Amino acid sequence: MTLRSSIVLPTALLLSCMAVTRVHAQSGQVSEDVWKGLRYSTGWVALGILTADSEKWAGGEPGFEILGEAGRGRKPVPSIEGGPPFVVLPKSGDRVRLRGPQVLWILDFKLSGEKNRLLSPTTRRRSEKTDETGITLPGGSELLVRDVQIASAASGLRIMWVRISPVQTVGARK
Repeated sequence: MTLRSSIVLPTALLLSCMAVTRVHAQSGQVSEDVWKGLRYSTGWVALGILTADSEKWAGGEPGFEILGEAGRGRKPVPSIEGGPPFVVLPKSGDRVRLRGPQVLWILDFKLSGEKNRLLSPTTRRRSEKTDETGITLPGGSELLVRDVQIASAASGLRIMWVRISPVQTVGARK
């Protein structure tokens, strides 16, 4: 199997997440306070794709940038398939800025609300019907990274899921 053919399935999944993001953003469902409907102000976004060994960035241009000094001194991963030469991956505690809109996911959100907010989307397949929160975070959103999980390899690639919350100076909730 070639590297290009091994990218097709996970790339299709990430692109479907992005397509859903664009539909929500274009339909005007982004409110001024996107977090208002969530008691705990946290959820998951798919921020990129890594190779199966997690040694290389395979997602093209990253959909985020790490703010401040957080990424300095960390070993970046090399990039393939049209991305920048290297990408520094976020970790818990980092502040990031989204470069484009992102759909916020919580497993079984439409069935059980925020009960599974801490449960990573890497634990099972996601479903647009039950796991989408209906919230799209606009590009430019500054967020606090609470958790980073890398999905199991599918067709030679792994999706990087990040649990985020808004940057708050006082009383940040998990």
